[in-house]
Amino acid sequence: MRKSLILTLILLVLAIGGFGAAHAAVNAQKDAVVITETTAAGDPAAAEGVRVQLRTKCADHLLWETHYAAGAPDGTYTDFTFSYRTLQDSEESYAGLDLYTVWNYSYGGPLRETADEREKPHLKLFRDVASRLGDAAQRTETLALRDYYEYYPLDGYLDLPALRENGGTPLVAEYEPIQSFFRIPVPEDVRVTVTVRRDSETQYYACAVNAVPGSGWNLWTNSVVAGDDTVYFALGFRTENGDIVDTSRIPGGVGIYRLSVAEEPARLETVFPLDPAVQVSDLHLSADGRRLLLITLEGDTYYLTVIDLETMMALQKLPVLEDAADSGVVCAYYQDDFLMLQFYAEPQHQFVVIAAPETGDYAVALRGDVDANDGAWQGYEGSTAMDFNGEALVIAAPWYEGIVPRGFWLSVYGADGLRYSGRYASSLMADQPADTVSSDHTCMFTIINPLSVCLPDA
Repeated sequence: MRKSLILTLILLVLAIGGFGAAHAAVNAQKDAVVITETTAAGDPAAAEGVRVQLRTKCADHLLWETHYAAGAPDGTYTDFTFSYRTLQDSEESYAGLDLYTVWNYSYGGPLRETADEREKPHLKLFRDVASRLGDAAQRTETLALRDYYEYYPLDGYLDLPALRENGGTPLVAEYEPIQSFFRIPVPEDVRVTVTVRRDSETQYYACAVNAVPGSGWNLWTNSVVAGDDTVYFALGFRTENGDIVDTSRIPGGVGIYRLSVAEEPARLETVFPLDPAVQVSDLHLSADGRRLLLITLEGDTYYLTVIDLETMMALQKLPVLEDAADSGVVCAYYQDDFLMLQFYAEPQHQFVVIAAPETGDYAVALRGDVDANDGAWQGYEGSTAMDFNGEALVIAAPWYEGIVPRGFWLSVYGADGLRYSGRYASSLMADQPADTVSSDHTCMFTIINPLSVCLPDA
């Protein structure tokens, strides 16, 4: 026993020494990060003074924070961190509310009967088709949804800080306040296709349900969490064919809804009515937490409506993009003092920058066409960073070759269009194999704030 303990201690000391040696080897190279620019379009002088911070990690123990100054190579430096413990690269976030109905859903498992009628609504359809399998291993049927449900069954999840503190988030299928509030009748002509496969030995079922194309409610949710116990949200009420579903049974009608779980029972209400023909594209909470920012398509015009959170009264309604009936919001990027909306449009995408002052009205400050060859717009929305100084918009976005990170794109737009676009290779990522990614050997972008960018004042 004593020999075993001594051997364990020796191995532990050697392991720590190995980590120390690795640290020393890496530490010697910690400042040797080189950023190499390749101009894709425009004049690099347009980016002079732009500062970018690139955060790169490897093996969850090594972290490089490279500070790059465009046009000033001597201003580039890297802060390196080695941690014996796994680096913390996640942050707590709350999804709010996400609702969906019965289609485009897959399930694997048993199909036993349960006494709880508020279970996953799909199981009723799967069990019915499975009852007609006979000796076959698979069966597919097209069903009239109205034969099973008078109102669309809802599923999804509700995620708020107060619910997590009290032991978890309820499934919407088991959450009566939502089920009873949104009673949307199922039309007679709505059809779903259900496929059930059975493993005869294990009695394990693989099931799927999909809407017949052009049939049924195309439900989606936009939600924002406000405080520990409240979520504001809007729903899509159109079918795949563009028709509006029957919303007449919703208390207060179509609008922005507020769900509070501060007390039992939870309180759900319509707090900002909307015309059913209005299409909600995005909903966001302002940086100061005092306003809701609502993006809608009304007729052929996109609007930003600023809503006071305390009174739920509209403070401002700003036209953002006209003649846009065939356009759609590709992404929305929000910062403390501006927001950027990118729209799908033909022949090319467009963007609009809206200034968001601490006091006073929001105003369109810049608009333009997205250059089709600008790689900065092809980045991952959650990782892209932007800044606006009242005159120019700068975008920094991860650059990948296939699945492998290489560096970042940097682009500058002004009133005259694209002024500059460039690709920046990081020496940490330069020689990585192009066809594989390994968390132990690949230098990757961090999850939290992989990029930040700052423009000089105009």
